[in-house]
Amino acid sequence: MCLWSPIKNRLLLWLLFFLIVFVCYYPSQQAKFVNDTLFYLNQIQQSGWKGFFTSYNMIFLWHVPSLIYYMNYKLFGLNWMGWHIVFSALHSLNAWLIFIILGKLLSVANRKLSFLAAFLFLISPFQTEVVAWGGTLHYLLIVTFLLAGIIALINYLETKKSIHIVWYHLFFACSLSCFEQAFLFPVLFGLFAWSFTVKNDICVNLKEFSYKFLLINILFIAGYFVMTKLTYGIWIAHYGASTHAVFNPMSMYECLLNYTWKFLFFYRHLPAVFKNWYHLPVIINTVKVMVPLTVLILAWFAYRKKYYRSEFGISIILFFLMYVMMLVPVLNLDQSFTFEIQSDRYGYVASVFFYPFLVLVMYKLLDRPLFIGFVIAQILVSLWLLNGAVNLWHQSGEIAVNLIKNYPLRANQKSYILNLPDNFGGAYMLRNGLPEGLSVMHKEDYMKSLDIIAMVNVFSNKNETSVEKFNDSVYYVKCIKNGKWYYYKGHGAMDYSTESFSVDFDEWNTAYNLTIKRLPHDTTYLLLCEGDKWRVVDTLVPTSRYLQ
Repeated sequence: MCLWSPIKNRLLLWLLFFLIVFVCYYPSQQAKFVNDTLFYLNQIQQSGWKGFFTSYNMIFLWHVPSLIYYMNYKLFGLNWMGWHIVFSALHSLNAWLIFIILGKLLSVANRKLSFLAAFLFLISPFQTEVVAWGGTLHYLLIVTFLLAGIIALINYLETKKSIHIVWYHLFFACSLSCFEQAFLFPVLFGLFAWSFTVKNDICVNLKEFSYKFLLINILFIAGYFVMTKLTYGIWIAHYGASTHAVFNPMSMYECLLNYTWKFLFFYRHLPAVFKNWYHLPVIINTVKVMVPLTVLILAWFAYRKKYYRSEFGISIILFFLMYVMMLVPVLNLDQSFTFEIQSDRYGYVASVFFYPFLVLVMYKLLDRPLFIGFVIAQILVSLWLLNGAVNLWHQSGEIAVNLIKNYPLRANQKSYILNLPDNFGGAYMLRNGLPEGLSVMHKEDYMKSLDIIAMVNVFSNKNETSVEKFNDSVYYVKCIKNGKWYYYKGHGAMDYSTESFSVDFDEWNTAYNLTIKRLPHDTTYLLLCEGDKWRVVDTLVPTSRYLQ
């Protein structure tokens, strides 16, 4: 039976998932319009529909997300509710598709496990960067295309109808325009085809399968690289070859462990004493050795007992391999997810397979009462942490959007911003996008009218910065409380200088001296962010002192 047929009878489950996401993420609201989202919207406002052909000046081929962003902006503008509905619908759709696919691998008696795995994915506290923030639509989309491609593959294996091959390749082509993880999707599709055919004793001609599916996938990937070369003049865009093509096996393995501890033990939220204990050399080195050794022993046991051919064996092996593979492309990227929300997005695709793997393994390892207790504990902890993470996005969005709305100057007035909020407890604010956001919301071009002197982490909606004027040229800017550090042009505060001013940070990254060297031939305002409001600290009028 075609897999799409029973889906029509399960719309109520998707509606339930949607309502859960809609309610849980409702407080985040304005977080859709922080950081990179503001850049996208400014590009759309400037280029209109024609910008789609250049992916709105993104740094890699990004046409499908660009089209969806354009449609969202045209439909909803800056109305957060419309964006919230779209993001909630996509995340709940992904959870729903997980449920549908798992149902094809498990017997009717075990279908409840499909719901549990999909539900844990749905409410995971590590999905908020993707669902709450408006700059991560492509992560939602790539998972939708991946899961829809698997469904098309199942439909073909069951019905042998060619239309499903067309859908399969369409979904894969769209996924390539979302993120580099799609390069490994053909391997995932091959693994899934193997597991599904083994479970259902379906005979598949390997040569025919390779010709109809994998070969065309490879041609699509080759075409993607050619288009990248023609568009950007390089073979590897986005973060570039210096990031994507660098592989340090031990560093990547450690990052794989970090992702696993995050999902399995909520590592980021553990007390410091446990983290310190884990990072003792004897402990961490033992873990590095024992994890692969345990996997090998279990694999050998499964092979000897023919367990890998059982319903649970096939599914556990499948989801474990898919989980690891979907982390491989991101293991050499940012690891700040170990201590805050930032970069959680890189684990979104892998989490699709982690939660089914977790549920199936625990179901086989634990007695029923213990398994029920484990599931209840997972749900309660996830909901509690999810609420805390969403609140961070609520605060970051409210402050960032209000700062843009309350900006006191016109586009023709020059400003130096002393303490632009970078993030709120890890949730993005205005690391990128302030001039773009001002241009979008105020309908003026602010791209050349402001200079950001330094950025700062904030933890409340109150003023956290003080300014002292030493003389006509020097200002001392300091965090009122210790522990809130400034940085500019990268993580960590670094001294730098321009023709107009110089910035010298102290050794604790809690303060800096701003020295005015010269000014352009117009008045310049020193602005300080105080919560979600602005204060004009000083007005610098060009004089002979500054114009030399």
